Amino acid sequence: MDLIELMMVEHVSLRVRLDELQYRREPDFFIAINQFVLNCHAKVEDEAVFPRLKAILTGDHELLNTTSKIEADHKLISTLGGNMEKWIKDKDLSLFERRIEVYSKTVVQHNAMEESLVFPFWGKVSAEKARSALEEAKRIINQFGQDRYFEITGVSKHLFNKIWLDETQF
Repeated sequence: MDLIELMMVEHVSLRVRLDELQYRREPDFFIAINQFVLNCHAKVEDEAVFPRLKAILTGDHELLNTTSKIEADHKLISTLGGNMEKWIKDKDLSLFERRIEVYSKTVVQHNAMEESLVFPFWGKVSAEKARSALEEAKRIINQFGQDRYFEITGVSKHLFNKIWLDETQF
């Protein structure tokens, strides 16, 4: 499995988790999701995916602009998620709960735009750069914490290591 396929699996996991959040509305559950989004998923995109894509899209100004806008969405999601975590800390749970739907829709719509407007161009990235991006992603996932990663995504360590990453061990 390549890095974009892994990002797509994470998108599916996020759709499931964010749908679950609509019903559970538990602050700790939200914090776990938000921390994954900010400190793992978006970080992989920002540090491993987008720089490599931008390098091959230098002549396509429209696509570069689209990629930059999608990349900027991470700041919006970070601000919204940070505010929600602050409201939790301040015990303003009614404001937190009123923003769950906005947060969920924002993340899901953002991911859908990545899937349709940016990810299809990953095939133009050289095999060497794609492999280095995957290594960067593994570093970020390890930094985030394997157990937390597997819990949020629902991916098993065995599947991740044996099937998706060509038996590469963390």
